[in-house]
Amino acid sequence: MLSIILAFFVGEWLVRTFAPQQLSVPLGATVDGIISQRPNIHGRYAVPGVFDTTVTINSQRLRSETEYGFEPPAEVTRIAVLGDSFTFGIGANDGETYPAQLERMLRETVRVQVINAGVGGTGTGEQARRFDLLVKQFHPHIVVLTAISNDVDDDLDRGLFVLSSSGEVRPRPLEELAAADRRARTTRDIVGRLPGYSLLSQHSHLLNLTRDVINATVVGARRAEASRAAAVAQNPNLEQRYRSYGLPLMAGEVLWLKQKVQQSGAQLVVIFIPQREAVYPSAAPWAKDVRWKTGAIAELLQRVCSENQIPFKDLTPRLRDLSRKALQPLYYEDRDTHPAPTGYRAIAEEVADLLLARGSLQNG
Repeated sequence: MLSIILAFFVGEWLVRTFAPQQLSVPLGATVDGIISQRPNIHGRYAVPGVFDTTVTINSQRLRSETEYGFEPPAEVTRIAVLGDSFTFGIGANDGETYPAQLERMLRETVRVQVINAGVGGTGTGEQARRFDLLVKQFHPHIVVLTAISNDVDDDLDRGLFVLSSSGEVRPRPLEELAAADRRARTTRDIVGRLPGYSLLSQHSHLLNLTRDVINATVVGARRAEASRAAAVAQNPNLEQRYRSYGLPLMAGEVLWLKQKVQQSGAQLVVIFIPQREAVYPSAAPWAKDVRWKTGAIAELLQRVCSENQIPFKDLTPRLRDLSRKALQPLYYEDRDTHPAPTGYRAIAEEVADLLLARGSLQNG
């Protein structure tokens, strides 16, 4: 026992000193095979030397200290914001995320309630399925889909929708998704209930390194399953596969979501947010990929939204302009690529301007 304890402390010191890790209260969960968050969570999310924040998840698996009624309050416009970690707000405290700041800005003019339905590590397909499973029950009037340049990669990894040879995009059955996820879910639930696990996750670098290695293995297995389900060979030309399969897949997912949003009585709005490497100069080895994917997705969404009367705004030009003027960086640097609270505020301002300019909101 003493040897195990000593080995743990030595390992912790080595990782903390030479490879410090992201520290986080356990957030991940799945519902019917769709990535979500665990309910009733309040804890730490930190990248040492970059940011140290507090995250709250309510009983409804939404990032908020508020519990929402299924019906919006009288004379209040309810907005649900879908997206990944940029929407969830990695690197921001609960009140600093872009949906939280959007609500405060809009309340200066109209009566609104903004629900943060973002989930880290998800693509457009996952977000569309989550709306249909969870978010639509809150009866939002407006649904804001927030896209970024890695969404197609996430779609290809997860394979929640399939693009047929005829060009039809269809969702995979929920039963199939849940079955594929059952083993990982069982393991995660058992580990999550271990005494002290949550506390260690927020403070132990060694534990988080181990968790990341395990998650990478699970992601690899899911990627292989998604490729088999989509009947798409692993093309050595990844850009070609991205353009010929990934982009049309994303277009179909947006249209599927539009149909579900309209059936619920709401209006869909689409926003594109660039990653840091498309805003600031970067010598990172992945910067070139981020830039061409930024252009490809923004162009796709502009065309799809224009053809289908979906309000759309690409924030890339505006954030590039602001990056040259802002006194504080819009994005974090060094070991994290998410917007800083200043960047989240800039995003919220642009989304607020679009919603107000279109007259989509009721006057309070």
